[in-house]
Amino acid sequence: MMKSIVVEKFGGPEVLQIQEKPIPEVVPKTVLVRLASIGVNPYETYLRAGIFPTLPQLPYTPGTDGAGVVEKVGEGVTNFKVGDRVIVYKSRTGTYAEYCLSDESDLSHLPANSTFHEGASIGIPYLTAYLALVIQGQAKPGERIFVHGATGGVGIATVQIAKVLGMYVIATTGTEEGKKLLLSQGADVVLNHREQDYLKDLSNVDVCIEMLANVNLQADLGVMALNGRISIVGCRGPINIEPRVIMAKQLKVVGVMLRAAPQEDYDASLKAVLELLESGKLKPIIGQVFKLSETSDAHVEVIEHKNGSQGKVVISA
Repeated sequence: MMKSIVVEKFGGPEVLQIQEKPIPEVVPKTVLVRLASIGVNPYETYLRAGIFPTLPQLPYTPGTDGAGVVEKVGEGVTNFKVGDRVIVYKSRTGTYAEYCLSDESDLSHLPANSTFHEGASIGIPYLTAYLALVIQGQAKPGERIFVHGATGGVGIATVQIAKVLGMYVIATTGTEEGKKLLLSQGADVVLNHREQDYLKDLSNVDVCIEMLANVNLQADLGVMALNGRISIVGCRGPINIEPRVIMAKQLKVVGVMLRAAPQEDYDASLKAVLELLESGKLKPIIGQVFKLSETSDAHVEVIEHKNGSQGKVVISA
């Protein structure tokens, strides 16, 4: 038996209940992973709350990202063996548990220079960042990149990737600690988005990565350069915007969701991120670490950032 988080009804963080469940059995082409770390993403809170366009069938165990050690392999598995350290990108059974069952194709080897917490921070944050910045945003070396809300998992990943690829990065945070963190990750300019008129001197942005579009999108339009691109990564509600600004600047505004990406874009993002991770050019920043029994607190933190976002929220399995 294993401990697992189970959602039996949609609702607030309190619906995340820890239960004893049977350890999944392997089937052909699948791998059983004993999880050491679990990545927590805002997307999972929307599913839990029942406010996402497509919802899982109840009851279910949340979670997409994780890292751990191969416990058992199914017939036909050729790339992994028992004892291998792996990154989990998708799971048939959900990663909010002590064990998860994944298709062989949804795992990769965890580089020797990476911890389990770092491995659990790669999936949704880094692949989304690459997809938003490089594939959808078509960002190029030397361009001005604006990361609007940069101290969460996707934000830090975007800053790191942009700097590795030779871009000029303007990032925002709401705390002095966040400013120090972003500067340490290579950001060229850091603005405090809790200050009034913090965007008054910003202009000529080539690519904007937007984390809270329902609050910021109209302001983003004003700082963009001609033919600029805005990739919307996060949004928690509606917003009224002035389309004539988009027209006048010939802007491209695109929504980014990893699970909806074409397979070729997903594969390209994964390949690029793994190469940068293995070379040591990317290193996730770990924020708060929770226990599996504290999963409801982790869901509050990943949305509310009570002490200011300071890296990736993870659960120690």
